[in-house]
Amino acid sequence: MRPAEALAPPAAPPGGRRPGDGAAPTHARKPSLDRLKAKMQALNCYVSHALDDGNPPPARVANAELTKSGPASPRGVQKEAAARKAYTRTPAPPRASPAPKGINLVPQGNLACLGVRSNSDPPEAEGHGWHEVSPTRFPVRGASYLADHKKLPSASAVFEAVSVDTFGSSAIEEDFAVRPGTSAYELLAHRADTELLILNIQLPGPPNLTLLHVFQRVKPAAGTVAPGAPRDAEAAHRLWDAFREASPDFRSHRLKILANPIGAPLAIRTAVPNRPAILGTRVPLRWHRRERSLEIVLDVAFSAVAAPAWRLMRSATTKIVLDLALIIEGTTEDQLPEQVLACMQWHKPDFSSPAQCPPIVSPRGGADGARPKSAPNRRPS
Repeated sequence: MRPAEALAPPAAPPGGRRPGDGAAPTHARKPSLDRLKAKMQALNCYVSHALDDGNPPPARVANAELTKSGPASPRGVQKEAAARKAYTRTPAPPRASPAPKGINLVPQGNLACLGVRSNSDPPEAEGHGWHEVSPTRFPVRGASYLADHKKLPSASAVFEAVSVDTFGSSAIEEDFAVRPGTSAYELLAHRADTELLILNIQLPGPPNLTLLHVFQRVKPAAGTVAPGAPRDAEAAHRLWDAFREASPDFRSHRLKILANPIGAPLAIRTAVPNRPAILGTRVPLRWHRRERSLEIVLDVAFSAVAAPAWRLMRSATTKIVLDLALIIEGTTEDQLPEQVLACMQWHKPDFSSPAQCPPIVSPRGGADGARPKSAPNRRPS
């Protein structure tokens, strides 16, 4: 007998027990139990990920490998735990809720909206576009103005700012409520409960520049102010309804504009004083009244006051921060206190690349004021 064979343990007999063994080993059936546990774990993992995208997660692959390889070892359990922790289930995409019937998203103009500007925010912020502002920035006639001539901050605004568009053209552009491709047209087409106030400022070029401000008021179901509204709101909405139905001459002599340059060079702050002015006495106005909209056209080119101010501002618009508000003048006790009709803020706007003005696809009409007697492509300098 060789020395190596003498040192080797005796071979196990056919029954599985070596000579000298006392009892049968206690782990004889453990491999099958571990396989069963591994199969159950794999089944549970499969059920928990049955709604996945079809790719087996790492934990499921680890369970399959454990099932093939036999009993679970501490290292295999650690691998499975690490695989489960690393696997992140992709959540299902959120289901989009349908929009209410007749209401679409508010269209955006091509001049960027920079958000809501607080009364305490400094004007040195970055960005080129326009801001929504609180009407409390603007002083208006109080309820006792006829007796004490005191002005107070406006409580609220009748209309809210929606969008601002800038268009370049060689002609006078107006009546945008019937022009597809503009935010005013889209709002009127998709919302039956909306009334619009459109401020159209025509600036001389070349090219001629159109600043189109769109403000909206959501009309109550009954066509009046909601019950329980403050007296200020009742007076302001009642005055607006009368203003809308009045003659163009009445509107031109009752609409006030308040332009406050809070950030601009000294020459511009001097040329644009911070006090309200009757708009029709400074700039020629034209009006386009439709069923649910009123457009005000300010033709700066034909104004002896506004045209020089625009020539001064034109090369420095990206340095100007200007608060702008429209107010209907209240002259009797039942028309007070006044309330801001609409307001917004120009914040360093960039007018160097205006969009092309949408074409007219329907005949003009509904104008309450005569257009100036001049060729559309010739504007005073």
